[in-house]
Amino acid sequence: MHPRVMVERTAVAQERIANAAQQIGARLDLDAQVVALANANNRDAEIALLQQREAIADLLEAVVEKLDAPSETETPTETETPVDAQVNETRKGRKK
Repeated sequence: MHPRVMVERTAVAQERIANAAQQIGARLDLDAQVVALANANNRDAEIALLQQREAIADLLEAVVEKLDAPSETETPTETETPVDAQVNETRKGRKK
């Protein structure tokens, strides 16, 4: 691949990654991480890229924490569907 093409494609990919990360953060109310990502810039392109990658990593770690946290809107197990019951039984079997 020609070096110029590689640079262009890398820049486009990085922009897509940053945009997707911002959208995910906004939907999950991770305001601090979204702001940090938006502010990750520098005159030096390499430093800006590093700061952006660090901000994306922070945002993704916050997403993992949020997904691991118990939900306030979780429904009780008595409203469990037959499919949920089957999945839960399968999980229990794996733990044994």
